[in-house]
Amino acid sequence: MILEIEHLSVSVNKQPLFTDLEFNLRPAESVWLHGPSGSGKTVLTQLLAGIAAPEIKVEKGKVFFKQKLILSEKKWTHAERKILYISEFSCKSFSPALKIKSQLLENRSEREKVAEWLELLNLSSCLLEKFPAMLSGGEVQRLLLLLALLQDPEILILDEPCNHLDFFSEQQIVELISKIRKQKGFALILVAHNRRVARRLTEKAYCLKNRCLKEDSYDKLKLPTGNLKKNFLNKNGEDYLQLEAVDKFYFNKSKFKRQSRQEVFCNLNFVLQKGTSALLLGASGSGKSTLGKILFNLTPIQKGRVVFFNCNWQQPADFYRKNQILFQHSVLSFNPLIKLKADFEQLKRNFRLDLSLRETEQRLFQLNLPADTLERFPRQLSAGQLQRAALLRLLILRPEFLFLDEPFNYLDQENIDLLWDLLFRLQQENNLTLLIVAHNPFDYWHFFDQHFSLSGKNIIRFHDYQEVIADGDLN
Repeated sequence: MILEIEHLSVSVNKQPLFTDLEFNLRPAESVWLHGPSGSGKTVLTQLLAGIAAPEIKVEKGKVFFKQKLILSEKKWTHAERKILYISEFSCKSFSPALKIKSQLLENRSEREKVAEWLELLNLSSCLLEKFPAMLSGGEVQRLLLLLALLQDPEILILDEPCNHLDFFSEQQIVELISKIRKQKGFALILVAHNRRVARRLTEKAYCLKNRCLKEDSYDKLKLPTGNLKKNFLNKNGEDYLQLEAVDKFYFNKSKFKRQSRQEVFCNLNFVLQKGTSALLLGASGSGKSTLGKILFNLTPIQKGRVVFFNCNWQQPADFYRKNQILFQHSVLSFNPLIKLKADFEQLKRNFRLDLSLRETEQRLFQLNLPADTLERFPRQLSAGQLQRAALLRLLILRPEFLFLDEPFNYLDQENIDLLWDLLFRLQQENNLTLLIVAHNPFDYWHFFDQHFSLSGKNIIRFHDYQEVIADGDLN
């Protein structure tokens, strides 16, 4: 065995997380670790990699790597371990102040190796000249994988590795990881909610639930129900917003090279009807998140205009109360130094909300969040819980329009179904308009009234997901 866990019990802030956990991993074996949000999957894998937070305490048990004790209630060592962990928070892994090349290339001998990996990962070498903030979520995710593979791990832990990848990039990454794992012979622990990825990358499944870890079967896993679809297409055809002939581009500036222009959109036209739910697809880096920033005037455009119809907003605060955006990395939008309650109180003051405690508790219940969520610091919640808390922060404003950028990231299937049910109920009650960015068009296609894709610097409407597969620009 390359990794052995014996009777491991762990607590977080003196609260038991899991007890008497046992697990063995053979060399070159691949396993899938899944379970509900907040069950402790990330904490367990961070313990194995030696990077767990200070409030996480081993109460009893031992962990052995290649028959050497690396973790117990009295010992926690990094020595001679080659266990590498890629976080689900990929955007935090690179320094925002340095270009990518400064963080990947330490010497000339690595340059050729990095160039080879970039080609295998379907990444352009020009990304090395950019800062992390200039990259899409999918590009950052693939660069992290590159960084890990350069260090020749013996155990690679991937925490939601395909969260920010479009469908075709996901397929490429899965095939590449499978190929590299066979060549290099490292063991793999995959933490993911994506069943499709898990089936292709792993040989065994384990479920962490109710403080216990048990071997599971792929066949027992719940598929998307498909029974939440309701037709809310506005029969009156009233438009809510429109983009007219929008041009958007960035300038790539370099000290030694001529300034070049990178086009994102060219003559983009788009109309969204009131009370509908629309799906927005597109490859990583195609401009989906940029479109959301344009709608909310968070980035300038070079040509065209954005129009919201039948609006009576007197102040910017009126606009931002009725129209809200959930960013791709919304779990990082909370102040780590204050409890969520203080964050929500500030929101109420900013928008002068008259929000009852009962309504907040009702929303917490609808989003399957613990009753004491607002009394916790962000670090005391799982990624899935933080994602739902970010959605809660939007919903208490009672918006008319929501732009949700990858809202299903970090969520298990049960919570995805709960979120869909809540959003469609709000649509029915409040005529809510939804524009949702998602990379997986297949499991949730039937939940939407309209389907669009950013392709070739413009937007295309699809009527069947087979058209998405046939569209070459998505690959």
